[in-house]
Amino acid sequence: TLLRLPAAPAAAQVGEQPLPAAASADWWSAVQKDIAASEYHVAWSQKTTLADVREALQAPNRAQGFRTYFTNHGIRVVPRTEEKRSWEWGLDLQGYGWAGDVRDVETTEPRAIENRVDFDRPGLGEWYINSPRGLEQGFTLDRPLEASELADTSKLVVEMALSGGLAAYPAEDGQSIEFRHGGVAVLRYAELKVEDNTGRTIPARMEVTSRAGEGAMVRLVVGVATAIWPITIDPLASSPSWTAEGDQASANFGFSVASAGDVNGDGYADVIV
Repeated sequence: TLLRLPAAPAAAQVGEQPLPAAASADWWSAVQKDIAASEYHVAWSQKTTLADVREALQAPNRAQGFRTYFTNHGIRVVPRTEEKRSWEWGLDLQGYGWAGDVRDVETTEPRAIENRVDFDRPGLGEWYINSPRGLEQGFTLDRPLEASELADTSKLVVEMALSGGLAAYPAEDGQSIEFRHGGVAVLRYAELKVEDNTGRTIPARMEVTSRAGEGAMVRLVVGVATAIWPITIDPLASSPSWTAEGDQASANFGFSVASAGDVNGDGYADVIV
């Protein structure tokens, strides 16, 4: 079905073109918001830019400049408008459990509703929300797993395999990981928030590590000694607002540069040129 929407009436014409009796005064504003929100919805694509995936669920993100493909082996994030992608970043949940006793998870098919994607597993919900803020990731754990003698039940661990080849730079405080391509930051994994069933914030950190024979991993470590289950783990992937690279002699931006701090609150330091 093709729905043709009229252009917003000019101020001088509003009185000449009264709204239908059933329409609210802010109907056009609501329509615009719905259109803007629908741009971030997830849809099935019969063609991808991934060499090893022919078709998949995908969601563009204009605000962040990337596109996410959702597969039964996790997510794959690439530049939104590039036919020949310059970089790629992937996360694939491998296991969760206690420190010293992480259990593998089975693969499952993603399920999409509007701008949300869910990977359903018994006892563990994995979900993503695509919005102008970025790609929000979440895990909901219903109850603690059984523990072996090797387990440290004060620390919950979630492990995800990294793919794509971006260089990872974890922050010393364990609250963010910056991913760079050719020395330039293209993605930031941060804003880690963990809450228990009472809404209490639980201490957590993110790490870059590896499993034998499986390559680089992102590990989320949560202190759950006093937590009330279920627990929700909620980080966010976003990109810098703007990047540029002086890749030739005399490629000057200006005559002077200085730090401005984080002016727009996106987690990146800004500069004045």
